[in-house]
Amino acid sequence: MAENPTPAVHEGSFVEVMGTRGTSGALCARSAQERKMIRPLFVRLFCIAAFGLAMSGCGSGASNNSSPTSPTSTTTTSATSTSPATTLTLTGNWSGSLGSPADPSPDRLTWTATQSGTSVTGPVVYTVSGRSPSLRGTMTGAISGSQVALTFTLPAGSWVPVGGPSACSETGTATATPAATSMSAPMTLTFAAACIGTVSKGSTDTVQLSLAKE
Repeated sequence: MAENPTPAVHEGSFVEVMGTRGTSGALCARSAQERKMIRPLFVRLFCIAAFGLAMSGCGSGASNNSSPTSPTSTTTTSATSTSPATTLTLTGNWSGSLGSPADPSPDRLTWTATQSGTSVTGPVVYTVSGRSPSLRGTMTGAISGSQVALTFTLPAGSWVPVGGPSACSETGTATATPAATSMSAPMTLTFAAACIGTVSKGSTDTVQLSLAKE
């Protein structure tokens, strides 16, 4: 009898098959190992993402609950200084006396005043008691509130018409609180050296100024 021939196994085919099996086994082993490594990684990533969402929600809640703070505005008020308003009207003709309250015949004075704002000025006709002619001078005023600071002036040469020295001059200062048609205040007179012994007894004198508006 003829024997069944044993199939020939090519060495190359066996190697190929074994090689293929070996490769598949290696791949399977790698896949299992990678799955073991990747699964914890996914778990960690999921936890991190969940934690981030939770923190974001908490931040939004805190942000929504807090009330907005409006900016504080600072207003600077500048102080404006203004001059005190005056209600005095001194423009007009004023006449009266200048002398000691006890003097029965004081000197006479007439002032023609012109006011501009808080300033007053005008000519003065001054009549010395018992002498003639009258002397010519000026009087100015500076108004502050309800008061007026007056300056009466007889320049050098003013006393010559009544026998006084040519170098004799006189200045008087007073602060009055005028009413509508009258004013009165003590006035301090100051005389130049040339006046002493002829026009005045000394360099200064204090008299009473009394004026009424005509």
